[in-house]
Amino acid sequence: MTIPIPENFDWSFSKLSAFETCPRSFQLQYLQDPPLPKQQNAWAEYGILCHSLLEEYAKGELPADQLTAEYK
Repeated sequence: MTIPIPENFDWSFSKLSAFETCPRSFQLQYLQDPPLPKQQNAWAEYGILCHSLLEEYAKGELPADQLTAEYK
């Protein structure tokens, strides 16, 4: 099965992993218009929180000494 992927597609580790696991699922999640709605779970919410804290830290918006308090 050949899946046409736009030339300017924004790849991430999650997208590569999804493509490797199941190309059809990848197509439905990331290329279909409109995409399938995403279902959240505890692991996804935890990942979103961690990524957001680390992004704020990397941008200088959140000092290192406040990371733990924000996490809690």
